[in-house]
Amino acid sequence: MKVSTIVLNFNLAADTISVVADLKKQTVKPEIIVVDNGSTDDSIKLINASHPDVKVISLPKNLGVAGGYNAGIKYAMQCHPELVSGSHYICVLNNDLIIDQKDCLEILIDSGLRRNDIGVVGPLIYFAKGYEYRSLDAKAAGHIVWYAGGIIDWDNMYHSHVGVDHAFAKASAGKPRETDFITGAFMLFKKEVFGKIGLFNEKYALYLEDAEICERAKRAGYKLLFVPEARIEHKVSQTSGNAIGSGLNDYYLTRNRLLFGLQFAPLRTKFALLREATKLLFTGRNNQKKGVLDFFTCNFGKTL
Repeated sequence: MKVSTIVLNFNLAADTISVVADLKKQTVKPEIIVVDNGSTDDSIKLINASHPDVKVISLPKNLGVAGGYNAGIKYAMQCHPELVSGSHYICVLNNDLIIDQKDCLEILIDSGLRRNDIGVVGPLIYFAKGYEYRSLDAKAAGHIVWYAGGIIDWDNMYHSHVGVDHAFAKASAGKPRETDFITGAFMLFKKEVFGKIGLFNEKYALYLEDAEICERAKRAGYKLLFVPEARIEHKVSQTSGNAIGSGLNDYYLTRNRLLFGLQFAPLRTKFALLREATKLLFTGRNNQKKGVLDFFTCNFGKTL
């Protein structure tokens, strides 16, 4: 068995150094690959100094989440062609995570990926203490759910997290269960999934790139499994300008929601999305307008 972990870095070397140290403590010892997504600071130097045994792939420019993950996946698959699909797992993860649970990877593999019908699994994710969306009682900090499974509202074309903003919601407890999508903050794949459906769609760059590859996996016959026994923490929205309500958020969610919906949604929802897009051209915020225009002119990928 081989587990290749791909950590994405952009100008946040301290976070990357920390999560790599967490990965090294896992009971299942993974191969660790860091993809530096065109950092403009001294990230590569700092990461190499702290973890000289870790492979660092340096990209000349920021290719977005999808492009960065793809660079690491391609490297992992090319380096281990001798491994049959069933013995090679590939994990992609953000660098702003805390993985204190030392058997997290082991639980995810044993609870889900041993099954033939499961293609992708993900853990329960809490907000890291101090990174919650709202002010909380001090006792609740560090125990607030960020992701306990994903839901797609096909009528309105919205993606949401189960249990978000609740203190260990009931939805986060219990046995592993199927879910609509696994969050791109931490996704563990069977290698064979990429061989069957391809890699992340780089048209998306960031936002909904996770839902898109999950949807393709489901339509290829794989199930997605949320495993609440495996738990990590997330320092949410550490990337500059990437917070909810920011220009990046406005642009990519507007453009990629149209891209996802026009590819996968029912016909009625597609018509509703097109009406909504037309309205946004006149009434939306500037980056929403740009997102709609870029969708209609097929200007995809990392554009901001």
